Amino acid sequence: MSIQPKDLVEYAHGMLQPEGREVEHRNVVNRAYYGAFLAARDLANITGGSGSVHLKVIEYYRDKKSIIGNNLDDLKRLRQVADYEPQKNVTYHHAKKSCRIARKILRELES
Repeated sequence: MSIQPKDLVEYAHGMLQPEGREVEHRNVVNRAYYGAFLAARDLANITGGSGSVHLKVIEYYRDKKSIIGNNLDDLKRLRQVADYEPQKNVTYHHAKKSCRIARKILRELES
């Protein structure tokens, strides 16, 4: 059985706990980003597995004057801190914000 990108966003939202540990907040940010990113990538029909595909997707939506590009970029920055900057704190606030942005991206993609 396969999953859909929106399943990752909903999984992230389900993991969101105010009293959660930082590692859980970091995982929420990561899953929220990848769910939104994959949904945006697939709808844009962009292929590729390298790091540059993330920028291609963001630029695709920015070129279309869509708010999705900026939202995805904001979400990506949060994910980069969560994944690559262990010296910085990732809080419940960051995790909640990531879920909010990811859900907003999914709604925009559906409209």
